[in-house]
Order: sequence, then structure tokens, then C-alpha cells
Amino acid sequence: PTSVYETLPGCEVHRPTQKSPISNFFVAGDFSKQKYLASMEGAILSGQLAAREVAESFLWQGKKGSSKVPRQLAPRPARPDAEDFHFTTPDMTLYQVHVGKIPKEVEEELQQQEQVTAA
Repeated sequence: PTSVYETLPGCEVHRPTQKSPISNFFVAGDFSKQKYLASMEGAILSGQLAAREVAESFLWQGKKGSSKVPRQLAPRPARPDAEDFHFTTPDMTLYQVHVGKIPKEVEEELQQQEQVTAA
């Protein structure tokens, strides 16, 4: 019972796919979108799906003739005043969904990068 997460309505949309919206950033693990609950099978399948995404991305870049350097945000120190800075997950509430907000300074930096990319 505690070896898998509780499937609650609305949680599926928060599971990331293996290919993220960030260039050259991929994720794998039982938490990501795949057909099994939190399990070794899910982690393995997710790894295979992530490997496929990496391969397809590499082949696509090769067809274009060049690869693109991924966008990077400026490094920032941890903020002790952040809403989730001291958050710890107690037992039995491990799979509660906590969605935080992107700090305004990060949103502004992303918008600037998008404007530069669009130009």
C-alpha cells in the first residue's frame, strides 16, 4: 500500500513527459508519464521512453546540421524566505501535489530570452 502513490483525480496532468519544454533536458523515473504506477517497471519504461526521446532529438539536430545550445537561467542562491524552502515530506503524505509559483525575476528572464529568440 505505501509502495505506490495514491492515484488522485487531477494528478496525472502534473506528471512530466520524458521530453521537457527545456531544450536538451529529459527526465526519466516512475514519477513521469508512462503506463505503470510508481514501480520498477514504470521506471524502466520511463528510461526507455527518455532514451528514445534523446535519440530522436539527436537525429533531428543532425538533420538540421547543427545542435542548439540550451537556454540557461542565471544561477541563484537558495532563498530561505521561499514558500517551500523548509518543506519536508512527512511519511504517508509523500505524494501530495504541491505546485509553486515561478519567481517574478525568473519569469522576466524567460520572457527576455523568448524575445531574443524570436528576433
